Amino acid sequence: MGLNHQQKRLLDQFVLEFLPNTGEKRINASNSLQSVHRSLNSVFSKNAGFELSERDVIDCFIRLNFGFRTHLEKWSQLKIPSTIGFYEHVYEEILSIRKEFPNSAPDEHTINISVRGFDVQEIRLSQRSIAETTSPEKVNSRRKMQIRIADFSLQIRLSSLLFDLMKPHETH
Repeated sequence: MGLNHQQKRLLDQFVLEFLPNTGEKRINASNSLQSVHRSLNSVFSKNAGFELSERDVIDCFIRLNFGFRTHLEKWSQLKIPSTIGFYEHVYEEILSIRKEFPNSAPDEHTINISVRGFDVQEIRLSQRSIAETTSPEKVNSRRKMQIRIADFSLQIRLSSLLFDLMKPHETH
């Protein structure tokens, strides 16, 4: 079904604020599409009331002109419409490979996004409870991220409320 216009806008705003485009060519598990999807979906399902698919996530990064890397090609900055078609094709191919070979090496069928893996991890960890044995530095870091996400969530609710207030009301 996909996201509606307002949901896409919120996702785009969140990504721009919390996961800036690094343009770096790093590949690790944390900046893979799967990891980014899990982290973003956790935030949006808890704070915005809707789920994200991997397709929603990759479409967001395509809209925002982020770089990608796959096992099949080198890093590229998305600049022309034909390149977007290429990534859509690669994404469909990767889904097909995952279904056909579920136990194959992950780096053979993933897309990595030009974001810092650390930022993705911080977002994901901020959505979990903090263990008592966690170091004070990590507790502080997670709490800061929780506050940033709570502030963003509040902005979502306020903008939604303002949008509803600005709608023309029906008179009977």
